[in-house]
Amino acid sequence: MIRLLRLAAAAVAVSSFACSPKGSAPPCAVAGQSVCAPTGAAAFCTDLTSDINNCGTCGSKCSAPSGGAAVCNKGVCAAGACAGGRTGCNGVCCGPSEVCNGSGCDPCPVTQCNNVCVDTQHDPKNCGACGVVAPYCENGAPLAAMIIEPTPPLSASGTSYAYANPTATPIAVKVHSQLRVTSVTVKTAPAGSSCTSSPALGTATAMALSGPPETSPTRWTGTITAPATGATFAAQFDALDEQQHAASLCLNVTSLAVPTAAPANITATAGTTALGSGTGCNGKPCMWAPLNGPPITLSATVAGAAASNITRIEFRNANTAPGSPGNSILCPSQAAIAAPPASTSPCSQPVNGSGTAPLTLPAAEVGKGDITIYACPVDAAGQYPAACTQMPYLSVCGTGTTACTFNFTIGRVALAAGGSQPVIGRNINNPSTNTIYYTANDTGPQPAVFAQDSAQLSPTTIDQPGTRVGTTQYFLDSLVATAEGTGAYAVRCTSCTPAANGIDRIDCPSTSTTGCLKNFIASPGGNFRQIHTATPVAMLISDSAPPTGFGGNAFYAPALPTQGTTTAVPMFTLQQITVNGAAPSNHFGTMASGAIAAWFSSGGLFSVQLFHPTLSPTTPSALLTPASGLTAFDLVVFPTGEIVFQYVSGGTTRFLGAAYYDGTSAAPKTLTPFPIGPAASTVLGKNFVRAGTGIILGEIPTVADATKFQAIELNLTSATPFKLPLPTTAPTGPFHESGVFSRLGQASSFSVSDDKTKAIYVTDDPNPTAGAPNPKWNLYLIDLATGVPSSVYASDRMLLGGGAHLPRFVHSAPVYVGAAPAGTHQALVLEEELPPPPGTVASGIRHARISFATFSGSGPPAVSTIDRLMTYSSFTYSAFTTEVDSAAAGAIFFLSDNDLGGADLYTVPLTPPAGALTTATRVLDRVFGFKMREEKGRLLVARADGTVYGAQPGSSAAGALAAITSGGPTGDPDYTGFYPSSSYGFTPDGDHAYVVRDQTFSLVYVLMYAGVLSTFDLNTGARVNWGRATFGLTPNAGFLANGSVAEIVNTYSSEDYWARLEVAQATNGPAHADTGLYFSYASWNYLFVFTPSLDGTEALVSYNAAAVNAFAANGNFLSLPGASESLSQPATTSPFGGPYRPEFSQVNGSFFSGASSSVFKVWGTASRCGGTPPAPFVTVSRGIAARSTPQTRQTPDYKELLYSFNDSSNADTTGSYAIWLPLAGCKAPDPLLP
Repeated sequence: MIRLLRLAAAAVAVSSFACSPKGSAPPCAVAGQSVCAPTGAAAFCTDLTSDINNCGTCGSKCSAPSGGAAVCNKGVCAAGACAGGRTGCNGVCCGPSEVCNGSGCDPCPVTQCNNVCVDTQHDPKNCGACGVVAPYCENGAPLAAMIIEPTPPLSASGTSYAYANPTATPIAVKVHSQLRVTSVTVKTAPAGSSCTSSPALGTATAMALSGPPETSPTRWTGTITAPATGATFAAQFDALDEQQHAASLCLNVTSLAVPTAAPANITATAGTTALGSGTGCNGKPCMWAPLNGPPITLSATVAGAAASNITRIEFRNANTAPGSPGNSILCPSQAAIAAPPASTSPCSQPVNGSGTAPLTLPAAEVGKGDITIYACPVDAAGQYPAACTQMPYLSVCGTGTTACTFNFTIGRVALAAGGSQPVIGRNINNPSTNTIYYTANDTGPQPAVFAQDSAQLSPTTIDQPGTRVGTTQYFLDSLVATAEGTGAYAVRCTSCTPAANGIDRIDCPSTSTTGCLKNFIASPGGNFRQIHTATPVAMLISDSAPPTGFGGNAFYAPALPTQGTTTAVPMFTLQQITVNGAAPSNHFGTMASGAIAAWFSSGGLFSVQLFHPTLSPTTPSALLTPASGLTAFDLVVFPTGEIVFQYVSGGTTRFLGAAYYDGTSAAPKTLTPFPIGPAASTVLGKNFVRAGTGIILGEIPTVADATKFQAIELNLTSATPFKLPLPTTAPTGPFHESGVFSRLGQASSFSVSDDKTKAIYVTDDPNPTAGAPNPKWNLYLIDLATGVPSSVYASDRMLLGGGAHLPRFVHSAPVYVGAAPAGTHQALVLEEELPPPPGTVASGIRHARISFATFSGSGPPAVSTIDRLMTYSSFTYSAFTTEVDSAAAGAIFFLSDNDLGGADLYTVPLTPPAGALTTATRVLDRVFGFKMREEKGRLLVARADGTVYGAQPGSSAAGALAAITSGGPTGDPDYTGFYPSSSYGFTPDGDHAYVVRDQTFSLVYVLMYAGVLSTFDLNTGARVNWGRATFGLTPNAGFLANGSVAEIVNTYSSEDYWARLEVAQATNGPAHADTGLYFSYASWNYLFVFTPSLDGTEALVSYNAAAVNAFAANGNFLSLPGASESLSQPATTSPFGGPYRPEFSQVNGSFFSGASSSVFKVWGTASRCGGTPPAPFVTVSRGIAARSTPQTRQTPDYKELLYSFNDSSNADTTGSYAIWLPLAGCKAPDPLLP
């Protein structure tokens, strides 16, 4: 804090005086006065200690300071009596808006509040701004007062307990502070003392910090010893932070004896049915509960709990000590969710008046596999005074004579050796229920299929719940899920006694219900052994045992759910293939229509055969006339029906063919195979991509040189399918891979326009300039309807720039969600990097010439070059925006050097150019940077003076900018991105802008910025101040619910680089609440990743590159330490505004008191896609991470995820699990064209 100094000064004026010492002149009438005799004047008496005209000695006159009056103090002149709140300063009075510099007054260097000089950086009454009152003020940030929170056995609102002497009671307190806490001490008073009676406290004992000091709250531990049982005494806790702010808490503590009572009557029920005891399962004890079963309630009773001071009971699955690895304590899962800074609910449960405590959990949260329940007493001091009690085992386990070694089992299905994973499906006779199907040996032993309702209990003690389906025997490894999400297929066992051949379909467990169990596929001869794939309409079968993926005799068969017994079609030998030259996991391809394509051989003749029962239920469609001498089979099948196949004929020549099937009764269109590459070449074509319905682009080896490639279009939509290898004769050079940007901004070999009429690619043409380091890169535009390419532009500078400025189409936001393109999208943009001036290579600053082309119909593109150069960085890591081409705005925006320094923002409309050169229009001069939000059509521009502007430019940006705020980032662009280029931008909803205002910079420890984070509603202009945020290159902040709630990383003080995660609501933005989650260096932006759900109501926040938390729009959060994600489906393919959360995902981590677990989440809270609002976190497993090669599928309405998985994390090779999980009804977005 700036302190105003009051400097004393004495200005003395001396006249001609003679002083008479006392006794040498007539005495003065007033005691203490002295006689002064001026020359030529009458003598007089005065008080030399206070007379300003005779101060100390006669004639010594004190001068009055400017703006004040003179003062004589004890015979010494002093500056004083400055009027109007002025302060004396070496003979002058400084005003309230001035400060003394030692010899005069300077203007106040800090803020003036009510005409008073105030340090708003540290003044608690004017913190950050005039009139803002805060308990503490640190660098202009209002900080909450430090709070000491007791934890059991201590309580601020209830009774605090401690054991009677000599037993020491472990205690702990939490200290909530927005500054680093440096010490906590505890002092106790004698028995009978009270906090209200000014107790005589003893010596302070330091408590120990448990955990990192940068978190809030910090946890401090120690012990206290109570006097005799029943006595009360006072205990006082004192805390200090790094700025010496203090907090105290006094508690009245009751002394109690150590109890010895233990729980009894331990029971478990699923719903209302007893587990591990009773006769609830057909007269037998229920011993098995499914993961989707009823909630499980555990209960235990402590007799005389009140008298024994037992207040709670803790339940465990296996008796593992608290805090040890593999912690077994059972906690309510949703207790982990709390609005900070509230504490999470304890795992132990309170006893009622009868000494009984219940705990109800979803089955999956109790555990997995065999469960052993313990109940542990917890006393009023929060301690475990007696041993835990085990729930009794059954004395007779199953059909045996020995006792069980567990209480009950959750979810585990015992697999036979080599058996298939279970399949879970929705019953066709009762769609509100689901069944788990699995294979196991029945008595005999007979390999069979068993069915178990996914919500019902079972008496099994050997993890084989349910009943056998029918009497048929099946291969144990042949179970395959139906594509419709109903049930399963199983291959009848041909090696069993009695032998059976064929495939059955099971759609519900009731064999007496019509259609539930069907003899589905009959063999035309030969034995079925494996189902390779089953689509909604077709099936590929072979006589090879799993896991063999090819070879053996193969069969196609219809697989329509409503069909009767159908005979399969023999296809002979299934061939091994590659897919785009790579080894695949499957040796066939499927389409969304359900069609299957594969290579087969029969009698030495090879062919690609496609099967769909709509074409013919008995005759596959040959895409290639069967031929001999073929090898090296390659097959690419697109879900939309396009097919590319390749082979070598005669061991010398590679051939390529193509086909397209639209899923109807119309025969597939085929393109007769043709040779590619030089004679006797076996080099594959590669990188085939779908460019539209029935249109494929790819690369094939050139005729002259198999090491070089050329582009090819395969078009199967016209009346006569055609192929068109694009020219490679001089001066055209070979194909350039990854020479353009795809619509997702990734380097790609091809890119397709939004209207699906054009594509672009690049060739490496010879450079006519001798000794030139680069080829002449030639950008081609293909008319996909005709296959005719047009050269758009050729330059040996076009593909430079660190791969950040490749040629590209202008893309419209709606196409990413399957809608028709909007705005100006029939355009493409390219750039040429100019040679850097001498001496600027190391800086990475480059200049580029921008050209653009518009196209329409089949005419040639209209090309024009912009008259100003763009400035950018060649560093590949730079995220600084220097150019944006926008379909929504119908324009290109770019930065160009200002002749006087810095850069200006320019724009050019994406309209057909009038000539070869187009003049750019300046939008704003001397800018810091700019950003575009395409799907909203919004533009943000930060000017070098700190003003941030917004616009929704439409077709023109001229005059559209309006100032949003001042105090934003300042200075000229830093193209490298090292400095805070992202200290302003859009919130995820796109309707708000965020700006870090009044930034300060620190490089004491690490690169770090701090400032006041604000958001602005771009529709209404409303502003929210979120208080201080600290960051490196990008603010570590994320926003939800249209900018109404935020999670922010902030440091404890500007001198400290350690940070914490805080949450805040827009209704009181500066009031940050601690999440209790610790963050590392505030400047390490890559450690903070905030991804919101598509509806903006939830987010997943990762920090420190490991731990995460799920964050909700109400400011609540769920800590998910050490988590990772799997099993996800994208919610959108749009890059605008992203990244977004997946539609759903599985989060694996150490939840539920440290146990490895998996939870499932449909991200978002709003009802959408015709489904119900998404559920909160659903537990998949506790004790294992459910991610070992899971088998998943969705029901046709996309409202259930059917999921089975193995337990490989605990060396359980024979256990498997099945669960269905609720979805929102949203289909995965369609794949994007490149």
